Amino acid sequence: MKEKVANMNELKYDEELESAAKKEKHRCPYYEVQEVKENEMYSTLSASKMWYHPTATKVACIQYFCANVNSTEKLYIVDKGPGDVVRGELGSKCPSERTEGESGLCEVPSGSGMSKSILIVVLVTVSNFI
Repeated sequence: MKEKVANMNELKYDEELESAAKKEKHRCPYYEVQEVKENEMYSTLSASKMWYHPTATKVACIQYFCANVNSTEKLYIVDKGPGDVVRGELGSKCPSERTEGESGLCEVPSGSGMSKSILIVVLVTVSNFI
């Protein structure tokens, strides 16, 4: 079933978000909800949950090795601002500071950002077992 989200944003890769994620300590599989500094973070083994945050505008990815499971892990991070899912046709209910882009998703104009973002962390295990 394809869900229709009227306020879904287009994601842009963000090197600053990547750099911030690299500075944090990351645990190996079997994550739980945890609070890190002032940002609320959570992990999941399902990448599909990451794409269910329509207010996210930025994405980053890092890799790190987990000796306890002898595998390389990929961590996808997205920012998440305030707001909930709004149902409807793509781009039909973009917030006032965003416009509908060519893809039908809401776009944040260059140079704008979200204050007090909440980081959402999604863990995807990569099958690089040695």
